[in-house]
Amino acid sequence: MDPDRVESLGGRITNRGSDLRGGVLGKLNISAGPASAGVFGQAAMGPADAAIARARSTVEGAATAAEDAGGKAKASAQAARGTDQSASSTMDRLGRNTPPPPETRSTAKPSTPTSPAPPTPSRTNAPRGTTPTSTPNPPRGTGPTPPRPPAPPDSTGHP
Repeated sequence: MDPDRVESLGGRITNRGSDLRGGVLGKLNISAGPASAGVFGQAAMGPADAAIARARSTVEGAATAAEDAGGKAKASAQAARGTDQSASSTMDRLGRNTPPPPETRSTAKPSTPTSPAPPTPSRTNAPRGTTPTSTPNPPRGTGPTPPRPPAPPDSTGHP
């Protein structure tokens, strides 16, 4: 993960929330109350005003969610950057304080060579068509074919 790119993405997401607040909410700054319509339009203005209020709250919720997501993305980038720096400093510290590896001298006695175990029969080394304890199977398609049973008679009694 590249913390710089994640932080940049978080900034763009946060800016999107600001854009929603500035642009869309500015356009929804209207009133559709009964006073803004004539006698015949007053019945429709109540539901219209409620719809505008719902739209405002929805846009406000989306803007808040975008700003929260942007903040979390920035925090993730900062945490990743901190983890990378911590790991780097740990590796530097270990690199300076680590003793060289010891020489690899074997103090154990060499083992005596043993004869290999005889191969056990298995399906991988048995000839095709056989099992380790059986005789070869005859190839398919050889030998006498059993006769077919007679066809049942049809409704007229003929086979």
